[in-house]
Amino acid sequence: MFRKLTQFIIDRQFEHFPAPLTDWPAIIPVEHQERLREASAFIWPVGSQTIEGAAHAESDHDFLVVSGERLPDIFDMLGCALLTGGGHYDPSEGDFNSWRVGDLNYVATDDIQFAKRFLVANELARRFRLTDKGDRIALFQGVLYGRIDAARVALGRVVAP
Repeated sequence: MFRKLTQFIIDRQFEHFPAPLTDWPAIIPVEHQERLREASAFIWPVGSQTIEGAAHAESDHDFLVVSGERLPDIFDMLGCALLTGGGHYDPSEGDFNSWRVGDLNYVATDDIQFAKRFLVANELARRFRLTDKGDRIALFQGVLYGRIDAARVALGRVVAP
């Protein structure tokens, strides 16, 4: 069942977190903005574009999308493809779906606790200026899933237990 999120709920649940975007960047097409706003979705920029020195010319633009449901019909209508794994975060975990179109990647969740963990991981990556993708993957694996072994593999080196 759809659970509408309001600004009041977001303000209270994410009180100690960065605020969601109110002015959406031009990289997000107007149609995407309209459909996501109609669905009461809230978005945060995440990923390498938010970390000084981490993004390069081929870097995509990642956005965490929080709403009352995952919005598969909306993302499908917008021409987004559902990613089914093989990335550094695993949509099969059940906490989110990842949708991609062009240079945009939407990490969509209806789980506020998952969204908070995601924002914590992104903020730590930003604060520590993790420009190496392997280091960012290790951090997200640890924060999102509590996985150390996957973090070691992502780093490409063995870390003493």
